[in-house]
Amino acid sequence: MGFVNGLIRFAGYVAGWGNGKARLWYQAQNGVIERWTKAIEMLPGDRIVFHVSSVGEYEQIVPVISLLKKRFPDINVLVSYFSPSVEKFKHNWNVDYADYLPFGNNNDIRNWIRLVNPKFIGFVKYDHWPDHLRVFKEEGIPVYSIASVYSESDYYFKWYGLPGRKFLSYYDYHLVQDEKSRSLLELIGIENVSVVGDPRVDRALEVARTVWSNSLIERWMDRHRLPVIVAGSTYCPEEELIAEVSDKLPVRWIIAPHELSHKRLYEVLALWGDDAVFLSQMNEDFTGKVIIIDRPGILKYVYRYGKLAIIGGGFTKQIHNILEPISYGLPVLTGPKLGKFLEARYLSQNGGLKVFTTADELLYWLQLLLFVNAEIDRSRRAVYEYINTFRGASRRIVKFLVQRHFSDVRQLSDIAV
Repeated sequence: MGFVNGLIRFAGYVAGWGNGKARLWYQAQNGVIERWTKAIEMLPGDRIVFHVSSVGEYEQIVPVISLLKKRFPDINVLVSYFSPSVEKFKHNWNVDYADYLPFGNNNDIRNWIRLVNPKFIGFVKYDHWPDHLRVFKEEGIPVYSIASVYSESDYYFKWYGLPGRKFLSYYDYHLVQDEKSRSLLELIGIENVSVVGDPRVDRALEVARTVWSNSLIERWMDRHRLPVIVAGSTYCPEEELIAEVSDKLPVRWIIAPHELSHKRLYEVLALWGDDAVFLSQMNEDFTGKVIIIDRPGILKYVYRYGKLAIIGGGFTKQIHNILEPISYGLPVLTGPKLGKFLEARYLSQNGGLKVFTTADELLYWLQLLLFVNAEIDRSRRAVYEYINTFRGASRRIVKFLVQRHFSDVRQLSDIAV
């Protein structure tokens, strides 16, 4: 058994005596090869595999899968994953089979990849597993790192990063999001790299084009005819700062807390009292200032009603998804913890994202982005430039894969992304 896989299995064994995701993962590893075997028996013909860590990485590869299935409807698209969080979502995925990536000794990995026998396997973004990569390379399976992004702080680029540099070399090709990532890989001697952009942009634009509406929200907007600010995936710090400034601006608010538990929803409601309502309890007579989204899965559509967006997470670990609001052309405001997201770095440097830490800063940026035309134009221009620069990644990735692995290499210009 490889060192990394052995460590993962041991940690899973220890966690298996407890509760939570680690226990679910360890339990699911029992019988995983048998489940894959049963599935493969029902899927004759060519197969391809994408590996994702969790739901977010799957969302990133969705437009690539959609394009491939449109061009090659008979291909079997399989997805392996690591996180137990996937379990409650995978049944809605447009793939032929999805299950955990098997973790065992190298023979187990070898038996799995021989069983699946894909044309290629693509690891999406960050989830690199050295033992798997080494075995796949030994078995002659083409392996690609797809939509990866790197920074100087990653350990591969430190003096002690030789092991990481070694397993990055196992990839046949790296399809990275930006020029900085390509430069960093080239500095450690990896030259089989192309910049393709971020397919999450294509996914966000696909959602933004989806026909969706809510008549209650639209009647509420028609009644007051004031700008709407959508605050998405919020936590207590953002909500409390919003409550401090909400009476100082001629605007209306839609708040979507990150956590939709009964306790959290009523904490948000208490900040505005009778001036707020849950969307599920709203009627046509509501005239208050705040709608609280208490239904999962609709925030990505609700952003279409906003003029600006405030994104949560910047006071906790890192900000949540900003691609969803910017796909509608909205400038965004967040707390200071931006994480490593390329879009956050780009927009903060070019005016499309404003950082606030206090109520006064939040009020200042809101006033500029709502009422100062020069700042409005600058922020929206930055948003549109980012979208236009990074859109089309899915088509570039598919073109690369088709040219390498399919006899039908017709131009992909007829497929819109």
